[in-house]
Amino acid sequence: MSGFGFLGRPPFLPLSRAVVAFLSDFAEPIKAAAAALIVTASIACLQWGQVKASGAFVSGGSFAVMALIMPRFLVFVNLRLILLTYWVNMILDKGAALDIVFKNTKLTNEFNEGKRLEKTHGALRAKKIRARMKALRAASCLHDFWPPYAGPERCHELTGNRKGQLSVDLDHPYRLIFEPDHKPVPVKPDGGLDWKLVVAIVVLGVEDTHE
Repeated sequence: MSGFGFLGRPPFLPLSRAVVAFLSDFAEPIKAAAAALIVTASIACLQWGQVKASGAFVSGGSFAVMALIMPRFLVFVNLRLILLTYWVNMILDKGAALDIVFKNTKLTNEFNEGKRLEKTHGALRAKKIRARMKALRAASCLHDFWPPYAGPERCHELTGNRKGQLSVDLDHPYRLIFEPDHKPVPVKPDGGLDWKLVVAIVVLGVEDTHE
């Protein structure tokens, strides 16, 4: 495989989700570096093309081989750099989707089968659950719901015996409960949960957290 083979992968892999916060902090330097490499490779392609066209390498040997290969190689590199820049922009501008799993198969089936969801929770709550799951799936990280208690989801961290879990509102007093799916859980220097780095969650269920 080519040394540039890794650039052939789809842009929104778990790896991209894991580094999206890092890329956000260094967006402009990354774009600037990629742009500089593209310009440099383009100039090199032109120069090699001119050298070849001038007839400087007209016989066999390593120089002639290089004259034939280098322009094609630089075009290949150039295209890969353009593709890399496009992926960086896509990750930064759009973000990868929040990775969502369920704590068990029963809950997975319940949340993915409309009739079962309505049978378990009723039509009103099932509608709320679908809306909250749609919002979660559209997010690139938990920080999309910052600040805490911002409507309509009102996402916030729980306390007491539920410390480490979070919830979003359904029909009062019910909440959709989930927790970060990270080991270790990302934290800020002050020890609080770093919402920007939470890019994967486990849905635990629907509960009345006031009981």
